[in-house]
Amino acid sequence: MLKKIMPYTCILCHDKSDQQMDLCSHCQRDLPYWQHGCRKCGVVLNNDEKICGACLHKLPPFGSTFAMCKYKLPFTKLILELKFQQQLVNARILGELMAQKLKQRNRKLPQCVIPVPLSKKRLRERGFNQAVELAKPICKILQLPLIVDSCKRVRHTKAQAMIPARRRYKNIKNAFVVDKNFNAKHVAIVDDVVTTGYTVKEFSKVLRKAGVETIEVWCCAKTV
Repeated sequence: MLKKIMPYTCILCHDKSDQQMDLCSHCQRDLPYWQHGCRKCGVVLNNDEKICGACLHKLPPFGSTFAMCKYKLPFTKLILELKFQQQLVNARILGELMAQKLKQRNRKLPQCVIPVPLSKKRLRERGFNQAVELAKPICKILQLPLIVDSCKRVRHTKAQAMIPARRRYKNIKNAFVVDKNFNAKHVAIVDDVVTTGYTVKEFSKVLRKAGVETIEVWCCAKTV
């Protein structure tokens, strides 16, 4: 009822929004949308190649990557506010934008959506899982089940962004488990930001062992 009385306010410019969401059309157009990425890992490509050299050499355990935006200003502000200032409205808006972009792909949808799990310690510290908050509006709009209990992070790890890239694979190794009764064959993993990709690779390996045949990675942003 409040939104029928109170105007929508843009989370970036803080002016009254000209559309039915807390993001104005001008700021929405100016987001650093991702273009020309490898269809497997999402890395930037400077030509018409569909798959990057690294993926041609060794395919990742997931089948494709959808990245909505580049991890650069003003997008970094929205993610940092979400994760460290509890601005959950950012997750709702970004999830809605992701769902719109995913619908435009006109591809077969997965059976379910799985947010990358947080460790119990990190969840207590933050109070919420940002990947879950992003996935909620996606699942609502695309009418997909949201799976949060069948996959867990069983080992607390250092934040990937806080350690050198060469050590990130070792940091995340053996961090995830999947319930033995999990039986989906086509899933989408949702995360806020993908950098080196080690987290989604390790999670995908565990899902593969659990019998998942097709894995898509849906991330809000990817580092360039």
